[in-house]
Amino acid sequence: CSFELLSQVSGTGEQDSLNALDELLSARMIVEIRNEARPYIISHDRVREVVYAQLSLARRQIFHRRAAFALTEHKAPPVELANHYAEAGDKEKAVEYLLKAGDDARGLYAYQEAIAAYQRALALLNEIGDHEQTRVLAWKASAQFALGKLFRFRGEFVTALEWLAGAKEARAKLEDTAGLAQVLIETGIALHHKGDYGQVREVLNAGLALAREVGDTR
Repeated sequence: CSFELLSQVSGTGEQDSLNALDELLSARMIVEIRNEARPYIISHDRVREVVYAQLSLARRQIFHRRAAFALTEHKAPPVELANHYAEAGDKEKAVEYLLKAGDDARGLYAYQEAIAAYQRALALLNEIGDHEQTRVLAWKASAQFALGKLFRFRGEFVTALEWLAGAKEARAKLEDTAGLAQVLIETGIALHHKGDYGQVREVLNAGLALAREVGDTR
């Protein structure tokens, strides 16, 4: 990482940060490399593990929170920000960035990365609890819908339909007509690809009727 980031995370002034940096370099706990953005790295994973284990939970969370704030200013990748927020104990913020990471990966056709991000977001949502809370339900519905589409793209139609069933339930609880219409239409497409032609017409018609109800004529 950069000296600026080290200083922000440590919460010390410039001179104290410089003195600490010199000590770490002398002890070979970190090394300097030719990378303008991140010129300092920990010399070995074992060093990271030992130092991390010696920190109290409260101190680790504070450092991760500071790192997240600083890296946000540097426009770090969403998955990196999600990792820091999760370790800081801010699971809701971590979910926000994991959903963004999933959306970004999906846009780049990196489907496996997208699936991993959405599934991790859902795991954190299960830890948060309060599953009937509007925001939690909306996040869950978004992740499940995205997973349904991704697994359809991969030709795994049974798994796709399972995720879409969860998204349908969440959108129904939210009374989100437009969102429910999207889920039903995507379900109809997945059923068609799976070969369950008997259900396709009914599901698609239901989805299209809801879409028309909210003025969505796409």
